[in-house]
Amino acid sequence: MNKYFYVSILLGAFALSGCTDDKADNKEFTEEAAPIPLNLTKEQKEDYYNQYLEIVEDLGVEYPSATMGVIPFDEILDEDWVEPEKQRELSINFLENGVFFAN
Repeated sequence: MNKYFYVSILLGAFALSGCTDDKADNKEFTEEAAPIPLNLTKEQKEDYYNQYLEIVEDLGVEYPSATMGVIPFDEILDEDWVEPEKQRELSINFLENGVFFAN
């Protein structure tokens, strides 16, 4: 009987502690705002697109088992353009973690 009493106390303390993620308890934790779309000229978009192609080529060497590509230039929406270095980060995050965060 005492054994069950102690187990119930432990479970009760565990449940009352909240068992939460530290990030949720952190008052300084805030969600990132949606990225501000870039206002690029057609020439800038072409330059970014060429850099995207280079990124895919470079990452193809680093991650040979991955099949990657870039969608056609005219299919990229204005709000989808990101700085090439940000695109590299997003691509690496996807390749290593299977997660693609746009922020």
